[in-house]
Amino acid sequence: MSIIEFEYRFFNYNKYEIINKLKELGAIQIHEPILYPLCTFKLPNNEDKKKYLRVRKEYDSIKIAYKEHNQDDFPLELEVEVDDFNNTINLFKKLGYEINYCIEKIREKWSMDNCKEIVFDTYPGGIEWMEVECDTKEYLETITKKLGLKREKNFNLEDILLNYFGIIQPSNSKAGLSIKTAKTILSPYVKKNIDLFNQNIDNQNKFIESIEKNNISKEVYKKFEKESFDIKKKLITQYIFKSKKQNVKKQSVKKQSVKKQSIKKQSIKKQSVKKQSVKKQSVKKQSKKK
Repeated sequence: MSIIEFEYRFFNYNKYEIINKLKELGAIQIHEPILYPLCTFKLPNNEDKKKYLRVRKEYDSIKIAYKEHNQDDFPLELEVEVDDFNNTINLFKKLGYEINYCIEKIREKWSMDNCKEIVFDTYPGGIEWMEVECDTKEYLETITKKLGLKREKNFNLEDILLNYFGIIQPSNSKAGLSIKTAKTILSPYVKKNIDLFNQNIDNQNKFIESIEKNNISKEVYKKFEKESFDIKKKLITQYIFKSKKQNVKKQSVKKQSVKKQSIKKQSIKKQSVKKQSVKKQSVKKQSKKK
């Protein structure tokens, strides 16, 4: 049976404040930030991109998920556990399933009563965002309110990269995107905040290197978290969800305002010229009279 995934995604928040509130609400940390590799597959004979399969290696399990994004706010999800990540991917390939893309992310996971997943995700080159998943919509609304979170328009990695770094990804750039390859793949497309982009990628790579060398400690976690927080803080003032329509509308309003000001100035100028003309005529008449 498919399960509705009652989940909201957030970008505008202060992580330190959220963590404190989670602890106050009795949430427990399931794990520190770790690497989650995943691959998604297209369904055979199905061009609907809103339906797909995902294989993901998690903290203590490997899961296959069927995902279906319909017109509602919340997608359908059906999950089963398997015991081998690479063999599962090869099995789907043998069965004729085409890989849509493979990617990895850094995830920190928390959990509490009625909300099984409260996660902080960082994708290669991206900025951390937060997801809250609860058993029902009512619980979801209640918990997000207690955390001081406001519902945001849905977004994804492409939105983050475009709005903060000006990156418009080519269709094939997501394939094989990892922390290690992100700088090579994405750097040619960075149009703004280049220094912060490089700083962000370097921070992610240093953290992954520590994981690979098994050199993980609280100090490493804190350093990665602080650096990520500081970079995000510098970027957060830039609005993430500026659609083209909103930009066009703002430009139109601005043009109308400029036009009105111009008309007003011209009107005032005409009135001033008219008054000066009337004054001159009046002086001239008085002169003749004398």
